[in-house]
Amino acid sequence: MGCLDPEAEDLLKEILENDKDFPKILRDKFGVYQKTVNGYLVQEEEDTRLRAKIKVLIDGGYISKLQWGDNVPYSGRVEQKGRSYFIMKEQEETIDFNSLERLLYKLLKVANRSGDIVSVNYIALDADDRITFKKLEDMGLVTNVRHIGTEAVGFDFPYGALHYFENRNSESIKNKTTQKERVFISHSSKDEEFVIKLSQFFEMLGIDRNDIFCSSIEGQGVKHGKKIEEAVRNEIIEDKVLVFVITNNFIKSEYCLNELGAGWILADERTQNKHLFHIKLPDIKFDEIRGFIGSGDKCTELNEKSMTTFVEELEDTLGISGKKATKYRNLVDNFINDTKAFADAAVDASKLGKEAKKKKEIENLKKILRKTNEPERKIIRQVYKSSSGEATFNPTSATIKALEYKQILFSAAEYYDYFNPRSSYTFHPWVYEVLKEDEQLKAEIIG
Repeated sequence: MGCLDPEAEDLLKEILENDKDFPKILRDKFGVYQKTVNGYLVQEEEDTRLRAKIKVLIDGGYISKLQWGDNVPYSGRVEQKGRSYFIMKEQEETIDFNSLERLLYKLLKVANRSGDIVSVNYIALDADDRITFKKLEDMGLVTNVRHIGTEAVGFDFPYGALHYFENRNSESIKNKTTQKERVFISHSSKDEEFVIKLSQFFEMLGIDRNDIFCSSIEGQGVKHGKKIEEAVRNEIIEDKVLVFVITNNFIKSEYCLNELGAGWILADERTQNKHLFHIKLPDIKFDEIRGFIGSGDKCTELNEKSMTTFVEELEDTLGISGKKATKYRNLVDNFINDTKAFADAAVDASKLGKEAKKKKEIENLKKILRKTNEPERKIIRQVYKSSSGEATFNPTSATIKALEYKQILFSAAEYYDYFNPRSSYTFHPWVYEVLKEDEQLKAEIIG
């Protein structure tokens, strides 16, 4: 982490201790460092050093919106980067980073808070970071991603990302060596029909009903009078087995993705304290799965071979009484048959949903093209009619910047010339798709 120098660090610490009115603390300091000479108020060396330290904090994004009056600050704001500086510094000394965590840590350091939203408005990423960033996006650690050109992005942080390192380093989690012999079923409430049958299936395997936590089943979820979030968090921490029912509904739920992320953090291969299982329903494809499931993670599917393997691993994990192979086969076959109608309906709903979503996306993209002005359309025509599908323009042009912002064009190559900057631009793929789909719009824009 880019650490502050000791003097700037001490000043930041004072600011955080007096967060509600830190400009007053700074004003008082300026009062100490000023003196009168021949009737005039002059600055001393300490005053200049104080201004330099304040500038370091502003330039570094630790504080902002500092307003001055009579040569002293009277209002300002402490940014998220400033609030988390000492926590992040301490964690950096104790965390063994992998490439994904290193990038997440880097992004959290430059984040800005606006109300309840924590985001990064603009950051350029190199080729390696862009690959790692895509993993963060797939895992749900960054949301509302906005691509700016080919190398920069803006995005928001969900709750789970903000508390990722806090959870990772939590001593109560790290030092935990015993787990309750219980099963936690993580699922979307929209998949209630399936998880009820799954819970019944677990009971047939020999797992006690009282040892299965499922929030959609009366008597197996949060007890009356208990806080839901606290109860769920405790179950995720304490239960030995976490079963995630991966569906389209699951992936669309931020709450489900947070549970998935928490399980991923807690599943420590070094101690084998916790075991994660993923049951994937056919309404979602492997390449559509995002969240804390890597390419090396195994998903159980609704077929005899996959479900039988899952049952055997579950038995080994919980030490439940074994059943003969034929009994397993009967239980698995019955479960697959019992859930087939739900799985088929989910597939049909998924297809309809994707078609409707695709149609809506196309309509929105058409609106973007229809709202282009004539200077923008002139550039669009030039690119479209080019034999190479590219055309060269000045990247500082306001029209080019507008088309980049609308994600109609992106820079395919840059030519570095200080006096005559030029870049080669081409369309984002969706432009060709929309123009091909709507001949009338194509005639209106291209001619």
